[in-house]
Amino acid sequence: MGAGAADGRLLVDGSGDIYLGDHGALGSVGGDDALIEFATPSIDGEVHNREAILHFKAAGDKAERIDPIALGPRDFVDEWLKRPWGETAKWSSRESLTKLENRYRGLHKLAEYLLGRYLGPSQRCTRRPGVWQVGLAAGGLGTEQDFEKGWRETYFLVSWEPPYRFRMVAAADKPWSDCKIDDEQADERRTLFNVQDWR
Repeated sequence: MGAGAADGRLLVDGSGDIYLGDHGALGSVGGDDALIEFATPSIDGEVHNREAILHFKAAGDKAERIDPIALGPRDFVDEWLKRPWGETAKWSSRESLTKLENRYRGLHKLAEYLLGRYLGPSQRCTRRPGVWQVGLAAGGLGTEQDFEKGWRETYFLVSWEPPYRFRMVAAADKPWSDCKIDDEQADERRTLFNVQDWR
């Protein structure tokens, strides 16, 4: 995927996996922004694929990735874990940045290729309005142990401001006691585009 400046210079250049089974890639380009949506593999093989969002705003000779970056809490955790820390840090709470970086790097030390399994649906937190908990058992390919042995459970707190602005608030080994309301709707597939016969 690439996007260029008005004078033809390349501002964004990247690659990734795309699942063509549903609708391929969808996109729109404006005067100073580009939005691309496509299905990509999930960190959880049982989920198979999720909607990925790449939204860039151009200013001069630079392009910055902006919201939305995901369409649900699980998709956000997926994206947060799959991107380099320099990018992921921008989507993380300033107050918890050091702890989140330690958690991020610790999970990536588990395997060469990080995989996981979500521990049930996303859950609403009762004492934290606008916050969801996402549980994930993480491990993956390249570990010395057998597949799924020695995987590490992590519980992520994700803030969600409408319509689709997500930030990582915290991460811990155990679930938070006030985050017990299962919210399967939070994990439903969504799209930013009006696609006929969507799902």
